[in-house]
Amino acid sequence: GSTVLLGFDASSQVSDGIRFLVIGVVAIMVVVSAISLFVTQSVIPEQMEKLAMLVEQENPERYAEIQSKLAEGEKVTDRADLMAELAEAGVNLMMDENEEELQRLLLKIKEKKEKGEDLEILRDPLEAAFGTTIEEFVEKVDNNSSSQYLTDSGKELADILRVEFAKEA
Repeated sequence: GSTVLLGFDASSQVSDGIRFLVIGVVAIMVVVSAISLFVTQSVIPEQMEKLAMLVEQENPERYAEIQSKLAEGEKVTDRADLMAELAEAGVNLMMDENEEELQRLLLKIKEKKEKGEDLEILRDPLEAAFGTTIEEFVEKVDNNSSSQYLTDSGKELADILRVEFAKEA
């Protein structure tokens, strides 16, 4: 009889462990669902609205094209395909702005280099513009050389900086 009681106690402990595990998994799923709901209903629409304003301001033709695909009463955030189009248009605008900035930096660096000026005086402004050190910028370019987001100006700038700011061993 005692063997049956021991077996019953062990299965009760296993059942309690499984019950605890299931409750834990369900609780985690509820939290993840709540966060997901918050992100999809609050954060994404807010970010898409900002992106829409950027695209509307900088590329009104593209914005009108995206808007023309909406049905009556429909919003861009109601359609994943249009959110993707809007995001692509926004990324392209940001890439164009980034390319223009890189070209300006490249021109300034080339001018100073042609005049024989010490480029070290540009270290602080360049690092402020990059938001990182020159060495880290060059390393990021090297590590992402096949990225579709890396432009010819970015590669050329990294090449010049690699030579001009090479650490002396």
